[in-house]
Amino acid sequence: MNKDLQETEALLSELLAKLPNTKAEIMVAPTFVNLQRAVQNLEGSSVEVIAQNMHFAENGAYTGEISADMLLAIGVGTVILGHSERRA
Repeated sequence: MNKDLQETEALLSELLAKLPNTKAEIMVAPTFVNLQRAVQNLEGSSVEVIAQNMHFAENGAYTGEISADMLLAIGVGTVILGHSERRA
C-alpha cells in the first residue's frame, strides 16, 4: 500500500530517466489501482508492469480480488504470487 497515483507516476518517470543500458529484465509492481496507468506510462519501454497478486478463480463473489482475465485486459501478463503477507 505504497504510492498513490501521482507518486507512482513520478517514480516511473524517474525510473525511465535512469534506465541503464542492460540486458536485465526490469519489472515494477504497483498497487492494483495504479496498474493500468503504469502500463500506459511505460508503453514502448523495456520495463514490464506486473501485478502484486491474483485470485485463482475466473470470477465470482471474491470481494477485492483480481482475476487473471482482469489483469490481461489491462495489459498485465505477469504476477507475483506467494508473498508472505498474503499467506498469513
